[in-house]
Amino acid sequence: MWKYPNLLLFIIFLNQATLLGQNEFYSTASSSYVGVKLIDGGDRDNSRFCKVKKGEQILIYTPYEVTEYGFRDGRRYVSKEIRLPDSTQRVFLERLAKGKINLYYYQGKGIKTFFWEKDTTLFIELTKHGDDPENSRFNDYLYNLTSDCKPVSDAVSLIKYSKLSLKEYADRYNRCDRRPFPRFKYGLIAGYGVSRLSSPDGTLKAFNYPYDGSIIAGLFIDQPFLLSNYSLHTEIYYSSNGYACNFRDENKDMDLLINTAAVSMPILIRYTYPSVRYSPFINLGGIYSFQFKNENALYEATIIQDVIEINAISENTLLSQNLLGFSVGGGLEYHLNYRHSLFLELRYHKLYSIINSGSLNKTVVQCNIGIGF
Repeated sequence: MWKYPNLLLFIIFLNQATLLGQNEFYSTASSSYVGVKLIDGGDRDNSRFCKVKKGEQILIYTPYEVTEYGFRDGRRYVSKEIRLPDSTQRVFLERLAKGKINLYYYQGKGIKTFFWEKDTTLFIELTKHGDDPENSRFNDYLYNLTSDCKPVSDAVSLIKYSKLSLKEYADRYNRCDRRPFPRFKYGLIAGYGVSRLSSPDGTLKAFNYPYDGSIIAGLFIDQPFLLSNYSLHTEIYYSSNGYACNFRDENKDMDLLINTAAVSMPILIRYTYPSVRYSPFINLGGIYSFQFKNENALYEATIIQDVIEINAISENTLLSQNLLGFSVGGGLEYHLNYRHSLFLELRYHKLYSIINSGSLNKTVVQCNIGIGF
């Protein structure tokens, strides 16, 4: 005699749940069929029929015959009765979220809409533009429905009327997730950077290049990929530098003078660790820098029998006007609220000449601060 009937029931339930999660299935009021081959007809067709391929046959079931069916990729369709503009029908709704609230999606002829089910007592259509004057947009209606989890409801204005956005919102509400919602950001950046020139070869390699500091100021935008923690982070900022260095041997004295003003544009992939208040992040990508002011010259003074002769060897070709390179950095984001945040970041750039391979390269280390909206 089995001594632990509850354990046996749990094992059977777990096994059944695993089978349903890994295989395509459909269920009726009395039975479940696991390991079947379902035919995916797209959102509209899937809302009308459950199609099962059995050998050479295709079996077609209506929402009155099948209560639920699911594909291998995790999509689940549930039979529900809904009210349409001209009638009341039983259809298959795609279940996007399950928990304290269930979120469903329906696509019919000329119709794309969502349904919200809360605590199995409330089942309503979530239209894009509500009928209630006080809840004229779906965001207003959602705010009232989810106000018992303030960290989520506060971010409702960021939600779009789409499967991806509403699913993310429903999942976060079911967990009452306090972490910031992935969103498009824009803002201001400022900072201080130190840069140093270097030469790959030739006469310029003999110089001992000093570091030069510069204040930077600019703008940024940050666009998440599909509401994930990865984003495309782009900046544009201004900086200026002045370099002066000298090289001397027994018969020769060389002076290098360079003054620049540049607009730089890093294009980065950023990963931000989701956290309630402090979110560390890293980013990696490329950077383009245009030196719209590029004054540079190399002077050589030779001493022969106490006679000093000064020659200008090169002008405006020592540092390329167009520089391209890579950028890597990391920092910390502090969330003031669901819409505003502060940034602190340390960044490293390595820039190379695009056209003239003999031109100077540039290394930059920056410490930036920013505010996002």
